[in-house]
Amino acid sequence: MNPEHQIVNLWLNNQGFFTVNDINAGKRVIDIIAVKQEKEPRIQHVEVNCSVAGNMAAAKEQEELLKRFNSPEVIKAVNKNIKELLGRSVDYEKVLVTTYSNINIQGVNILNFDRILANVIMNLDTQNYRNSVIRSMQLMKYLLMSNPESMVEVFGKIGKSKVITQSEREKLITGLLKQESTKKIFEKKKNEEALIGLLVSSPLKNPERLAKALMENMTNRSYNKLLKIMLKHAGIKKVIVPKKQKLLGSFLK
Repeated sequence: MNPEHQIVNLWLNNQGFFTVNDINAGKRVIDIIAVKQEKEPRIQHVEVNCSVAGNMAAAKEQEELLKRFNSPEVIKAVNKNIKELLGRSVDYEKVLVTTYSNINIQGVNILNFDRILANVIMNLDTQNYRNSVIRSMQLMKYLLMSNPESMVEVFGKIGKSKVITQSEREKLITGLLKQESTKKIFEKKKNEEALIGLLVSSPLKNPERLAKALMENMTNRSYNKLLKIMLKHAGIKKVIVPKKQKLLGSFLK
């Protein structure tokens, strides 16, 4: 099995499936038949198709993927193996695990390989795996991904060998900033300088935007306290604080 097949195979095992791999179907090879024993057996014919060169499959490749499920020799081989495994014929699901985003095959459930890869890596523990593919993912998780400096270098790289595009980098950073755990990091005083750097280089450096953001996200008490402090710094000794109006925006101008 190639690495992506091994990863999908491990993911299926973790989901409770028994798997049979690389099944001869005449001119073709079936990637995986997965069996899960429940009240009624759940059977899947799984094909894996991955690429690191792009996420769009050409029409010819889509036609080939369809044949991997619907060719007479494939259907015959799948049914034969199911009968050998269970002693009877059972209906089965067709599943394609792929990196392509434009695949749509009628009757086939499309799963994103990226999500499966992430799930497998997240669930790896620290035991000594003998499988070289699993061991490689384990090293990536516990040595690369656990080192902030290394991760910054990987995701910050630009040029031919970059890992992600600028747009994808923006989505990554935005997603992290929305997490509650990230918000707690910026509550710490030691990260105040970094937060100020983000603010002054963002659209919030515009006084009107900043004023609107503060007034919409602060309590009256906090708003009044902030306004008093700002007016004090401006050299105004006697302060009469009004309700939330345009005063803060005017002051920031």
